[in-house]
Amino acid sequence: MAIHTGVFEAGTQLPPQRLLADQLGIHLNTVNRAYVEIRRRGLTESRTRRGTIVLPPHRKTKSSRAP
Repeated sequence: MAIHTGVFEAGTQLPPQRLLADQLGIHLNTVNRAYVEIRRRGLTESRTRRGTIVLPPHRKTKSSRAP
């Protein structure tokens, strides 16, 4: 995965989902599910007006913590 290998460093803003789907030629729902999964794994967080941001390694967000 590009986040684990350092292609996307902490603080990197990922492309908007619609733009990424268009660039890859895949359905928007596929990209949406991928973004949900990387957020669930604690690799990213969504910020208002900033989009999806890659988190530093081992940092967990509220949404990625177990109940």
